[in-house]
Amino acid sequence: MKEIEKTLIGYEKSLQDNPSRRILMEADWIYLSQKGKKGKTKEVHCFLFTDSLMLAGRHKDTFKFRVTIPFAGSSVLDRTADGTFLEFFAFFVH
Repeated sequence: MKEIEKTLIGYEKSLQDNPSRRILMEADWIYLSQKGKKGKTKEVHCFLFTDSLMLAGRHKDTFKFRVTIPFAGSSVLDRTADGTFLEFFAFFVH
């Protein structure tokens, strides 16, 4: 967590404020933007934690914080009504 905090710009809280939080995965993603032009893709760096997903922009050796999506109060759509997994997923914040 401390290594991520050293490279994260604009995040005012501590990643260590939740003692049970663990990093599960870190990766660059390309996603379809829902705003503006339909079908426009954007690249974002993601930090998947046990309690949330954090999105950040990559800037050389640092990351600019964009948003954190907490899992509490959220749902994920990743399969059809009959249970077939989709090739994508979507987060919904309630």
